[in-house]
Amino acid sequence: GNGQPLIHEGMFGMAFQPGSLNAFYVATEGGIYRTDAGGQVWFNLNQSLPIAQIDAVAVNPGSSTILAAGESNGLMSLSGELSTWTQLLRGNTGAVFFDPFQSGYLYGGQVAITPLRSTDGGATWNQKSSGISSTDPTGYDYYYAPYLADPNLAGNLLFGTTRVWRSTNQGTSWSAVSPQLATPGNNLTVIAVTPG
Repeated sequence: GNGQPLIHEGMFGMAFQPGSLNAFYVATEGGIYRTDAGGQVWFNLNQSLPIAQIDAVAVNPGSSTILAAGESNGLMSLSGELSTWTQLLRGNTGAVFFDPFQSGYLYGGQVAITPLRSTDGGATWNQKSSGISSTDPTGYDYYYAPYLADPNLAGNLLFGTTRVWRSTNQGTSWSAVSPQLATPGNNLTVIAVTPG
């Protein structure tokens, strides 16, 4: 189909297509879009997606599956070109990612301290917060926590509150790896790991 030159300006997340320098997806207030031309032309992937704000997007490195997470939509999955979006999780969902080492493992974060894991491609989900301090902030003063997989070490995940938490067993248990932020009321909003 024909693309369009512009997309919604309220952008919240981005995921690159593995193996391509010019193909990536963008999560926006107006849905989710794909470019194969480094942002020169965009394709709207919202045909069967119940539109609300999309906060995060992830691309499966081993298939064409895309995950989109957002306000009110929950977590949606799309496999193949312009097919039907499938709801995997209900409720406001922020961070979302595929396990880079374990096929079928998906992760998502919902409001407050709610790291979730699916071991069956998204059919079922379990909260995985054992060890994360219950005294760390929760509720709407801490909407979506940063949550990601370490691309260098299998099983390693990071989750942010007022400190960084690490799991070495795919979220089964967590331990703090940083001190708490010094200023009360501050929360981490981004965590990054350098690949390689």
